[in-house]
Amino acid sequence: LKLNATLHPPSSTMTGLATASSHGIKQVPMVISLVLAWLARSSFAGGLAALRPSYDSAEVHLVKRVSQCFSGIYTYHRCCPCFEEGGGERGCWADEVTYEACCVFPFGVLQREPRAIASYLPCQIDGGVSFDVVRFHLADFRPTVRQSRLGTGSSAVVAWAEGFLLAKLLSAGWLPPARGKPLKVIEVAANLGLPSFAAANLGHEVAATDFDPEVLELLEQNAHMAAPGTALRVESLDLQDPSVVTRLAGTYDVMLLSTQKLGPAMARNLWMLCGNRTRVLAVVRLESTNKFVRRTRRLLSHFFDVVEMLDDAGVERGLWLPLGFRIGAMELRPKLRKN
Repeated sequence: LKLNATLHPPSSTMTGLATASSHGIKQVPMVISLVLAWLARSSFAGGLAALRPSYDSAEVHLVKRVSQCFSGIYTYHRCCPCFEEGGGERGCWADEVTYEACCVFPFGVLQREPRAIASYLPCQIDGGVSFDVVRFHLADFRPTVRQSRLGTGSSAVVAWAEGFLLAKLLSAGWLPPARGKPLKVIEVAANLGLPSFAAANLGHEVAATDFDPEVLELLEQNAHMAAPGTALRVESLDLQDPSVVTRLAGTYDVMLLSTQKLGPAMARNLWMLCGNRTRVLAVVRLESTNKFVRRTRRLLSHFFDVVEMLDDAGVERGLWLPLGFRIGAMELRPKLRKN
């Protein structure tokens, strides 16, 4: 995925200019087209680079402490996998740098122990911590959600760093408050729904979608806890079904995306779901050794253009997450459809 921070003008403006020129109509002055492009984005915040997280001193301390856990090839994703006996590769740990000390999820706190941040692991292995109700710090928005192990298989519905970072960025201004003009927002593969709850808290009309019935049941429970009284609804969405995607195509102003396992059909249907002006706000893993991550980035590159990028170094400099997560955020625009 070519991750240049290039600002692409809205596609309809460029198409309109080309059409006018080809028919001999007086070309729109370049200054006007630039103003139109700016106005198309002016309703949003000043971009990723302008955003700043809001932390208390305990949270900043946690970011810096966890940052000491990872270096070189020993990244968070390599050393802190779920459901793997021993908690990652042996080379990850030495002395006080242990699985228990390092594989914490930043700023998720156990409800019954408000300061017990470090005791919470991002996933449960045999003998690990139990799932519990967790409160997350997203600027001045503090949603409470419940996690769960699914009844089928060994999967779990837990808060991942990608979804947490996306929700944190939205709350910090990546998505502006509605102020009487709500946007239509959809989150695909919502899992716990943190980004959906953040968008709903800002006053937007949000569809939090997933396909697994157990995930949807948990998502519904969390919506009642974290986003009561908002314009949020939980819906089943099968991104493998083209007829469903065709029916909803062009409906949404903003798409939220933090899944890391896109297949070709799902990626194409995400693209089909977008209108030409849909703003896609995505958090993706930038580590390239995992084949699923590489495929996801390749597919996103095929169907979307990068408008703006906050790479993993920018995430770390801004203390959005500790070192070692190797994830970044980007705004995407769907590539133009060819007739």
